Amino acid sequence: VTIMPAVLSAEHSVIVGPGTIAGIAGMLAEVRLYARDEYRNFVDTYNIDEVETTLTLKSRHDSKHERAIGFIDPVNNTIIKYTRCDAGGGIFNLDYTPLYAGEYEMNVTVISPGGLESSYFSSINFGPSHKVLTKLENEITVNWNKEPFSCAEVECTPIRHLIGTRNFGIRWTGYLSSNHNEEYTIGIFCNDGGFASLAINGRYVKWQSCWPRLVTALPMKAHKTVNFSLRYKNLEGEAFLNLKWASPSETSNNTMVIIPRRNLHYRTMTKSIYPM
Repeated sequence: VTIMPAVLSAEHSVIVGPGTIAGIAGMLAEVRLYARDEYRNFVDTYNIDEVETTLTLKSRHDSKHERAIGFIDPVNNTIIKYTRCDAGGGIFNLDYTPLYAGEYEMNVTVISPGGLESSYFSSINFGPSHKVLTKLENEITVNWNKEPFSCAEVECTPIRHLIGTRNFGIRWTGYLSSNHNEEYTIGIFCNDGGFASLAINGRYVKWQSCWPRLVTALPMKAHKTVNFSLRYKNLEGEAFLNLKWASPSETSNNTMVIIPRRNLHYRTMTKSIYPM
């Protein structure tokens, strides 16, 4: 019998190393992430795609020399590094080299394959007070006449009973990856009365009708993730939504198909350390 680790736990994962306390400009600062589940089992690479480390400047030690060095991203005062697991056994190397003296906040986010995080709202305003449910969805295909359900213990309630069938909203967030270096066509299919707004790398486009479909072109690099978010609101009609894609190498005859769960990714853990 083989027992696999459970879902990654931020509470029981550990980040250690001198780089979590201090660093010297121009020198490598060592940081290690020990990824564990809620039972303290190590979570290895098959459950993790990527680890995103972000250093955000909180206060700086001002001097002409330091200003001249600059930042990788001077607008946002951040140093961003994407690191894959290369130590094995659930250990991630998150080493970085700071160039600018100051105090930073470190955020470590783990990205895993298997779906997008969905949030359901009882209003089209997407306000926090109207959020009724958050869950992971393996594929983005929703039909209000058949599904989805919200299950607590042994009882399952159709979500339409929680948020209604009109004037509600859904937001999916996470990351999208491709299998080939080429342009993909992203298609959003929904009912008459449904509207969608898509965001790539944090920039939402204006609301548009997705009936019978709304398409956009997206150049992608193989096995690289892009920040992805989709908002949907239904004003009237029998609600449904499907998220599909197509590309010359991905599908035959460039036919649009549901985006597989292996190409949808979500945040499984975020830990913050401040000050450094």
